[in-house]
Amino acid sequence: MYLLLIAHFLVCKKHVEDNIKMKVAALGVQDKANYLIEIFGDRTSRGFIDSESREEFESRLLQLKNVWENRPTGDEFYTYFVAQIAEDMKCKMILPIRRAADLGDKFFYNNSTESINSGWKSEVEQSKHATTPGKFVSIAEAFVNRYRRNVHRGVVGDGPYKLSQNYQHAAVTEDKWKNMTKKEKAAKISVVDPVGYKKLLTFAATGTSTTPFLSSVNSELNPSENLPDFVSSGLPQYLRGSWEKARDVISKNGVTKINDGTNVVVFITNPRKPHIVNYVTCDCEGFQRETLCAHVIAASHKENLLRNVVSSWKPRLSDLVSSSIPKKAGRKPGPQRYRPSRVAQERNVQDLEQTTPTEYQFPKEEKFTIRWLEGSKLTTCYGCKNRFRKTASDPVPPEPYNIVLCRKQIRAYIPKGTTGLRFTVKPENTYFHLKKSCIQNDTSERIGPQSIRVTEDIKGQLKPIHLNKLKQEFGVNI
Repeated sequence: MYLLLIAHFLVCKKHVEDNIKMKVAALGVQDKANYLIEIFGDRTSRGFIDSESREEFESRLLQLKNVWENRPTGDEFYTYFVAQIAEDMKCKMILPIRRAADLGDKFFYNNSTESINSGWKSEVEQSKHATTPGKFVSIAEAFVNRYRRNVHRGVVGDGPYKLSQNYQHAAVTEDKWKNMTKKEKAAKISVVDPVGYKKLLTFAATGTSTTPFLSSVNSELNPSENLPDFVSSGLPQYLRGSWEKARDVISKNGVTKINDGTNVVVFITNPRKPHIVNYVTCDCEGFQRETLCAHVIAASHKENLLRNVVSSWKPRLSDLVSSSIPKKAGRKPGPQRYRPSRVAQERNVQDLEQTTPTEYQFPKEEKFTIRWLEGSKLTTCYGCKNRFRKTASDPVPPEPYNIVLCRKQIRAYIPKGTTGLRFTVKPENTYFHLKKSCIQNDTSERIGPQSIRVTEDIKGQLKPIHLNKLKQEFGVNI
């Protein structure tokens, strides 16, 4: 983050919402819907995540403080929210940040990114061959190509993705697609994949392709002693491993014919467990998954049927899709999610009502009391930020400055290493010089004799020099 100085870091709304739901459930809160509406809003109202500025966000959060603390376990939730959520939401989720990222009033989600990431991790974990950088790159290439092919299938509407309204001009029917030239197909695909279509044009010049749409079986697939090069097959890249295994089986005479249409294929790495190939079907797991395997390729090559097998092969789209998505959504614990619609919700905060006032109404301030510096660890005035003394172990200043004014209030502070203003969860003691100007630096209220309370205990300890200073600064007559 420190290297991306001009970047806006966005936080996924769904993940934050799930974290809040888990915390609310852990606290045993019954009316969790109220918390979620106040924070995120709904279809009719704005939450304070839709604040127009950081200052408005802080003000609305303070406005909700009393509301939450009046609910069962609400004080614990407020403490959690301020400590764990508020700063990220204020700096990475409010309206100006989303608009700067060209999201408009909509929330940011990273579900699609996580889905691809989870599918990629699953691909690597399931593979037993990612032992060297070269093999790892091959697995990565196959995964990217499969994802790209699924995007391309959206053009003819037979894949897991559908074209949005803005891309409907690229859609074609399956019959029309079959009659198009490779360059015409590449032009259509360039609409949804501006980078990948260039690769398609390159393959078009050689008569091969990495997509099932453009695949062709050329004349190099004539039966011969050795299996032809994989590129000439026109099969998708993720079947390259099966093709090379078939080449190994053929080179070592691993195919034995039993009768017409039935062959026994001995796999070199495990000769004790041969596979039976009946015409173009096999009993192995690979065939069940891909409808094509190394055993079928090897046996069909032996039977001079390889051209027919390759040209008639079609991928099982449902398996291709399921292999590239997470088996469990997010793979994270949490409450069951209710999804009323998968269509992206358009939001316009101008049409939504405010759930909380944009300005926080601070409670009536307490009166100031007098505290002695002697025997305390006080060093700094909250108003002017200057010190009463350099360190707590230093002698107290001379009279009348050996006393200070104190009251409890919500204290504002800036954590070290940051630029954002924060507020304490609960009122804390703040201390001021015996000067009216110091207090006026912190408040807009009128400071006078009614603002200071002198107890009988303290009154008997004050000296004339203290009394004169109180009268001079605040008009207090004792």
